Amino acid sequence: MSPIFKVIALSASLLFIPDLQAEKVTLETLYTCQQDDGDQWIEAGLRINDGPGYELIVVAHNDDDGSAILVDARQVFKTKNPDALVFEDNRRTARLEIRLPEALAYNGRLVFLVDGPGSIKLNQLNCYPNSEISFERSP
Repeated sequence: MSPIFKVIALSASLLFIPDLQAEKVTLETLYTCQQDDGDQWIEAGLRINDGPGYELIVVAHNDDDGSAILVDARQVFKTKNPDALVFEDNRRTARLEIRLPEALAYNGRLVFLVDGPGSIKLNQLNCYPNSEISFERSP
């Protein structure tokens, strides 16, 4: 078999490989907070955890390629604060603040620290109660 036919045969066989694309996951949240700018933005969802506390899910969106990638999920607990709903992990590396409605809109702040580059600190998030968060899960 000539080299060109080997390439064509390999290309054709790749067409019949089962779809290994990421699966889209959508989860219901108590609150979903997101940036309101640009083609690349961050979204944070707060949901009831299977165990104690809550789960804070952070997703990075890229509107250019349509991707929604899970950055991380952490267990957080509600802390006492008279001015806002505040959820934070035990190590104080993940924190979501949701300020009560002003002019019929929830406003939030997210701090999500990681070792090395990639930490997230965002103010002025738009937050929505009883919402959803979606991301892609690798096969």
